[in-house]
Amino acid sequence: MAATGRRPSVLTLALPHTPEAVGTARHAVRDVLEKRGWPEELVENAVLVVSELVTNAVVHGLPPIELRLQVISGFAAGRVADRSPELPVPAEADADGEGGRGLAIVAAVAVDWGSYLLPERGGKAVWFEFRGPPDLVPAARPSLGLRLWGVPGPGSGGPFRGDLNAPSFSSPFRWPV
Repeated sequence: MAATGRRPSVLTLALPHTPEAVGTARHAVRDVLEKRGWPEELVENAVLVVSELVTNAVVHGLPPIELRLQVISGFAAGRVADRSPELPVPAEADADGEGGRGLAIVAAVAVDWGSYLLPERGGKAVWFEFRGPPDLVPAARPSLGLRLWGVPGPGSGGPFRGDLNAPSFSSPFRWPV
């Protein structure tokens, strides 16, 4: 594939199953997006979503936790994965106001989000997407048939509908992560 523009920024981060993972994830996401020139408001939104998802993985998931983020030409897609096979379910806020709002925050702030099981390694992933400022130079599109990070294609039961350039792929920012 010939590079016609800015290369994607890709972050893959193994996180400890401890509360300190949240701060590590926040810092890493902020660093990637600021280096790409994203405005502060969008950086804050992405950091908030990652913070909520990593917190959920620490509190409700099983180790290890992994954060993946890819940013290219105005789009960011990522996931937080852990080994728990339990898909997240939005909950009512606790009476004391201390919990239960995480997925509602993710739904309100991210362009899109969802979850899926990871049968090949066990566990689940919660994915998210953001629109950001376009790069000044158009980024190279993946070649036909390329699927990022080995996500299964059509008919596999995952949230993504196959190849990035295939007609069934309706969203320009719904990347398999």
